[in-house]
Parts: sequence; C-alpha cells; structure tokens
Amino acid sequence: MRHLRSIFPTLAALYIATPFPSFAQTRLVNPFDPNIGSINDLIDILIKIMWLVVMPLLVVALVWAGYLIVSARGDEKKLTLGKRVLIWTLVGGLIIVGAKVIKDVIIGTLQPFNAAI
Repeated sequence: MRHLRSIFPTLAALYIATPFPSFAQTRLVNPFDPNIGSINDLIDILIKIMWLVVMPLLVVALVWAGYLIVSARGDEKKLTLGKRVLIWTLVGGLIIVGAKVIKDVIIGTLQPFNAAI
C-alpha cells in the first residue's frame, strides 16, 4: 500500500505533463455569429460590449467621486476617499480606453507565430 502512495503522485504528474496532440481548427467556428472567425474578432466584439456597459458606469463613478469631494466640506477622511475614488475611476477609464490598443499590441506580437489569430 505504501508503494502505491508514492507512485500515484508520480503517475498523475506524468499524465498532466504529457503533451497530447490536438487537432484544432485554424479558424473558430461560431454557431451564433459566423462573422466571428478569429480571436481578434471575438475580442473586438467583447471590447464593444465592454464600452456599452462600462462607459455609463464610468460616468456614474466620476459623478460619485465629485459628490464625495464636494460633500467632504473640509473633512480629510472624506476628501481622501473622494480623491481615491476619482483616481481609481480615471485609472479604470484609461484601461478601458486603452483596451483596443492593448489588444492590437498583443495581436501584433503574436501574429508572427500563428497566422490564425
């Protein structure tokens, strides 16, 4: 029994580490939208959805940060909270605005390795 305890983790590690051949398609086939044929197209659609959902939330967060700063009335804790909300809202907005640029950089970097991206 003790012998089995020592061999099981070894066999499990070998099974996980063994490369298996994959017969992947070079083009993604999407049953819902035939216009999405690559990861690049999928990420473009996800970025468009993110813009539609997150941009209104970004505006609400900016208004909320402004409210917190104005309603602080000299209270340093509330003013610090308002500034922190404002800074992180702007950071999130920059990430959202830069998502397409980030995607283009990643796709441009990976493009030489695989033409199906």
